[in-house]
Amino acid sequence: MRNGAEDPGRLLLRNLLGLLRPWRVRVTLVAVSVLAAASFELVPPLIIRTIVDAHLTVGQPGGLLFLAVLYLGAAGAVQMMTFVYNYVAATIAQGVLSALRVRLFAHLQRLPTSYFDRAPIGDIISRCTADIDTLDTVFSSNVALLLANLVRLGTITVAMVALSLPLSLVAALIVPPLALLTRFLQVRVRQAERENRRAVGAINARLQENLRGTEVIRAFGREPEFVAGFRQILRRGLAASNRSSFFSAVYTPMTAILSALAVAALLWAGTQEALAAFGISLGTLTAFLILMQRFFHPITALGEEWQTVQGAMAGAERIFATLALSPDGTLPVRADGVDGVGQPPIVLSHVEFGYTDGQRVLHGISLEVRRGEHVALVGRTGAGKTSALHLVAGLYRPWSGSILVAGCDPTGLDESERCRVLGVVPQVVQLFSG
Repeated sequence: MRNGAEDPGRLLLRNLLGLLRPWRVRVTLVAVSVLAAASFELVPPLIIRTIVDAHLTVGQPGGLLFLAVLYLGAAGAVQMMTFVYNYVAATIAQGVLSALRVRLFAHLQRLPTSYFDRAPIGDIISRCTADIDTLDTVFSSNVALLLANLVRLGTITVAMVALSLPLSLVAALIVPPLALLTRFLQVRVRQAERENRRAVGAINARLQENLRGTEVIRAFGREPEFVAGFRQILRRGLAASNRSSFFSAVYTPMTAILSALAVAALLWAGTQEALAAFGISLGTLTAFLILMQRFFHPITALGEEWQTVQGAMAGAERIFATLALSPDGTLPVRADGVDGVGQPPIVLSHVEFGYTDGQRVLHGISLEVRRGEHVALVGRTGAGKTSALHLVAGLYRPWSGSILVAGCDPTGLDESERCRVLGVVPQVVQLFSG
């Protein structure tokens, strides 16, 4: 909490978890299969310890076939559980993202018209497509993989401590530098991915704007300038993507070096006969080394997927920022219809309005249209004729003053009632497919 506000990271996590709420049963199945896979994965190292201590070092070949079959069965069970959680996670992802796309699109339909005056259409499209696509990758496979790797880390750590506390203490020496490295790279990858998502939105916005105005660009011969501007936006996105890729690429070799240092420390301890002092057998050391290697596999995998995850988090921030915008209509909505008996059909009283702060379009206009009158607004381009009609239609709210249609504020009317009372003919015809 900062100054009474919820931490953005926690808020984002809570929003993402909220998407999974309708899928509780399948999420539980994923969690159970992940835990089962992690548990089965601990069996092979323990079997190898038994083979080394009870058979190879004492020359007892009996029972090796049974242990080999048990080893194979455990490996097969791991793969079966992996298939289950990957498949179920993919089905959850498609359901979640389908609902999210519909929710985002429906929310955009209810946002104030002024929002679309400020936000580039290309950036809005990017939020509905590219940003959700980043979540698609994460929810389809990465979430299950991340969960599996986190559970594997936990189960392997417990197994290592149970197998040998002294060896676990030696291995724990690499945890502080690993934690510092992870935190350092996490912050920088997230920053780079945020910039990358903004750049993608800017690219889509510039594309939409330029392609829509191709005729004007050609008429004035401005193609080189617009190409240069588009190239500049691409360079910003490329720079952010390269920064993110660099920090992600650093993570894997650094964890590999730390893993090698831990294994080298354990082997050195074995050559100094320190293991015998703690009653650690050769089989225990072998099993522990296998677990140590497997301990770093999920850490490395987490690092390799971190760039994708951070990109998805940056996209999710933009999506939920849009969903957090207040929808149109903060006044109480009247659903009981408009009476308007004895009221003038349209009254504007000292109305001031503009689309952006500091740029006023209407300066205190007052107008009353009585029943049976036909009024035409005449003026030069940009005088505010269309703006006044938008206000009467309830598409915008005035900065000051009041607007009444049959005695009611048009922005407080129910949508169906507004359409019944008011008819709007757009200046530019918009055709929709279907």
